[in-house]
Amino acid sequence: MGKQDGKSLKGHTKGVQTFSAVSVSDKKTWLVTGGQDGRVRLWDLATHKSLATMKGHSQEVYAVAGAMMGKTPVAVSGGYDGSVRLWNLKTRKGKVLGWHGNAVYAVAVTKVKGKWMAVTGDANGYLRFWDLSKRKSTGKSVRAHRKPVNWLSATHIGDRAIAISASEDESLRMWDVSKRKAYGKAYKGHSKGVYAVTIGKLDDKTVVASGGKDGKIRIWDPKSGKTIGTMSGHKKIIYSLSFGTVDDRLVLLSGSTDGTIRLWDPDARKALGKPVKAHKSGVYAVGIVRLDDRVALVSAGKDKLVRLWKAGDAAIGS
Repeated sequence: MGKQDGKSLKGHTKGVQTFSAVSVSDKKTWLVTGGQDGRVRLWDLATHKSLATMKGHSQEVYAVAGAMMGKTPVAVSGGYDGSVRLWNLKTRKGKVLGWHGNAVYAVAVTKVKGKWMAVTGDANGYLRFWDLSKRKSTGKSVRAHRKPVNWLSATHIGDRAIAISASEDESLRMWDVSKRKAYGKAYKGHSKGVYAVTIGKLDDKTVVASGGKDGKIRIWDPKSGKTIGTMSGHKKIIYSLSFGTVDDRLVLLSGSTDGTIRLWDPDARKALGKPVKAHKSGVYAVGIVRLDDRVALVSAGKDKLVRLWKAGDAAIGS
């Protein structure tokens, strides 16, 4: 890792806070980005070209999550204005699903019994659950944390749809999306606020990775809620994490407000190579995305840019 893959994606007029990749077809991947300029933008990752700028939020967009609802690519966004919006990425049209009483910092989407659901988290520590096919919430807000929900990630453990929330209160919690209830005990171990959480499969077992203000990455066993390893290397806040597969092995990508991205081996609990200075200022979001026959590492930052980085045996550790 270290070489940029093509040109930077330029278009946002302020920092790029969040992004999500949507595989529209076997050969086409779109990237949805949300910025501090209040815009949701759509990009073709193969050509690095902007496809659309979507207006709706009146203030910063903090979170987006994309999915394919049947043959329709969609994205759910949340922002400082408290709104949760559903976007049809084909028509580039958006609709307000509803509102939180405060800024929306986190969004995740997952399927529950064949239906697409979204979970959103806000600055007051509340979660809301949304039925995307019905375009409405499934009930009242749920108090999840004593402080802001900074990030959400979703997966399935067996047949159960699970979301994991990361909070400023230094903890993580797992949620049964169908029942809208906490599942298991809170994860505790970080000494400061938790800003990032991601979920992956290591040796066919589900693992959770988290990071935040204390600069540490923690690997968790979701069944026990216990830490099974820690990794350190960033000099400032870890703002984003993403599991992915590169050359048939699971890796973890991290981004920090120190402006760097790093690759990690979550099994050996060690860094793969040196950090890469990805952005002039803080890195707000990272992801590992498959493009045709290759894998790209994606980062977005305070410097208004989205960048792709080459991944592979020749790149890792360089």
